[in-house]
Amino acid sequence: MRTVLASALFAVLAACASTPADPTTEELRLAEADVYFTALTSLDQFNGTVVLLRRGETIHLAAHEMSGDLPPTMAVDLSSQFDLRSVSKLLAKVAVVQLTADGVLTPETRVSEFYPDFPNGDRITVRHLMDNASGLPRELTNPPTDQMSLSRDEIIALAATEALAFEPGTDTRYSNVGYHLLYSIIGEASGLGFERYVEERIFAPAGMERSGAHFFGGRKNLDTYAYGHTVDDDGIEPILEFQPDEQRPAKLYSTAEDLGRLIRFLSSEPYASVLEKDGVIAHAGGTDGKRAYVEAGVAAGYGFAFLTNYDAIPFAQLVADTRAMLKGEPYEIPAPVMRTATDLPEEIMRRYVGTYRFEEIENLELEIRFEQGGLALYQNGELGGRLKAESEFVFFEAPQSKESITFRPRTDGRYDMLLDWQGVTWEGTPL
Repeated sequence: MRTVLASALFAVLAACASTPADPTTEELRLAEADVYFTALTSLDQFNGTVVLLRRGETIHLAAHEMSGDLPPTMAVDLSSQFDLRSVSKLLAKVAVVQLTADGVLTPETRVSEFYPDFPNGDRITVRHLMDNASGLPRELTNPPTDQMSLSRDEIIALAATEALAFEPGTDTRYSNVGYHLLYSIIGEASGLGFERYVEERIFAPAGMERSGAHFFGGRKNLDTYAYGHTVDDDGIEPILEFQPDEQRPAKLYSTAEDLGRLIRFLSSEPYASVLEKDGVIAHAGGTDGKRAYVEAGVAAGYGFAFLTNYDAIPFAQLVADTRAMLKGEPYEIPAPVMRTATDLPEEIMRRYVGTYRFEEIENLELEIRFEQGGLALYQNGELGGRLKAESEFVFFEAPQSKESITFRPRTDGRYDMLLDWQGVTWEGTPL
């Protein structure tokens, strides 16, 4: 089941504002952070670096590593430089704020002002691109096999062939294609290219000396790169720095300490006022073997970031728990899980046989079959896992994991599938 959801979106970023914590609690929070992340690493659920802040002061900055027989490439320390992945989208928003102040563009600037021949460019604004409301797809529909060889202009040319899924501004759909267009607009508007712009106008003033860009940048400071790692049937395996289906623009890297500096930068004006949503500025990033997250709770006076070179982490739960820790709200220290299977009559299990569509995960379709006396999960005709019943409605694959599938009765006699994965619940409807 983990493999099935490896490409799920990392977009659970909503937070609620609260009043700042009492200063006398800071030492307690520091101790809590050590206990929490030590528990996670003991469960093989975290390998990376973390920074926690209160009122702009760093209260926890550490590398937390798993132990045991691990690939040597998993070793990290505070000097390790991790890929930021889609956190680059947050930096694009910062750039728009700056360029608006410079009088170069505004959120209402239309794509056609920079790319006159781009289809529907007079209907798509910078704001649409920032808000994933352009109608452009998540990924290119017909890209070449080796996307890493594409130039920036070639990516834009391919984006221009994409049909809009909806009228710009009427809906939202996560769009890497839209953001590639935004990166290019920022580069054109500034005359620097997106990567050099980020290095010179964001990293430099924020004091982020260990951060930079893999491609198109000007810094030569990448010397402790944290290669990603993923879990497969053979255990934990390192993966390549980049995959052939990735593209070179906006490939940024940073350290936990530098992200602490970024949080302070985001918490200053004008960014705190312009970019906050419900008192929070946040963004997640991830791909196979890599995870990144940054959150500035500008209203409540906290901030945190984590970077990992290992993807089998309870991502959403980690975000929620760390936020609660800093806000003085309840959370639980991670503990081992051991679920117990129960026997169900075949007639009950057959109720759930069918195909379910998850619109929030790019219309992912999962099929449930009854075979070998139990339920099996399939994606695109390939087995994704065999399920064990915990109750009449709840099933799991691994006894030591919290990840599960719940079948919820509908009024029409069928069932919705609720897929709990890394602390996020995704809802699938029957076809």
